[in-house]
Amino acid sequence: MNIEQLSIFINLAENLSFTQTALKLNISQSAVSQNISKLENQLGFKLFIRNRRTVNLTKSGKIFYINIKSLINIYYKAKQEAQHANDNDQTDLSIGYSGTPWEIAELPGIIKEYKNENPTVKIFLEIHSHENLKQRLSNGDLDIIFTMPDIVRHMSDLHYINLTNGHYVISIPKNENYFFNKEIYVKDLDFKSIIFLDTQWLPTISINLQKKISKLNKNIDITYANNITAENAMVQSGLALGLWCNFVTDPNDSTIYTRPLKTDLKLRYGIAIRKDDNSKAVLHFKNWIKKKELTWK
Repeated sequence: MNIEQLSIFINLAENLSFTQTALKLNISQSAVSQNISKLENQLGFKLFIRNRRTVNLTKSGKIFYINIKSLINIYYKAKQEAQHANDNDQTDLSIGYSGTPWEIAELPGIIKEYKNENPTVKIFLEIHSHENLKQRLSNGDLDIIFTMPDIVRHMSDLHYINLTNGHYVISIPKNENYFFNKEIYVKDLDFKSIIFLDTQWLPTISINLQKKISKLNKNIDITYANNITAENAMVQSGLALGLWCNFVTDPNDSTIYTRPLKTDLKLRYGIAIRKDDNSKAVLHFKNWIKKKELTWK
């Protein structure tokens, strides 16, 4: 068993295509097949169920993938850090976020500004669901994540740093026939069409709010989006209303406007790091972003 075999396995597990794996790794399909067969022989169990048309992971293959993926990421990160060990000016920083409209619009400029001020820092960005973000941070695959305290509350090894306080808003597509007061109550959503978000992208506080809205409005028309980018696009398209936090909204988006949703819920948004991470790069970015004036809608 070697790193090449494991890398081939991970790639095949993610796209379930011998052809695509071969193209991506610039090797032959037979090389992919041979390496997978060798790996299965070494492990003593099958990783894939194969026929002429489909490739699927076995139950054992799924378990092996989940566990080996994080180890491979740690290996590559360790290798990269070791390669830079002789260069005291070179520092790596891995930052994760969930890809909210605000993050998509604002983070590139924020990261660019930080990079310009700190040219020796090599920055990596990753987008994941909130569940994956906190697990990857805890595992050491990420150094910093943008998140909400409710999401990392039960992670005893993580430390949350607040950047802003917020509230829930209803996002409304412009030029559509929606009439609301300046402040919207939960009961105002009855007989309206609204988009809810898949729970893997939500903190518990938002999941409970979606349940409350659904329970109190018997005539509400609910559609589910599988991520925040899809929900935002659906609102922009005029398909329905959106529900999210004010710090999720792209401040430059002229296709929608927002109204506060009247609730007693207090929201916060910030970053999280590992409590035992005392690296200069992480601490420097933490202190830098805390002083940064961020733009919210």
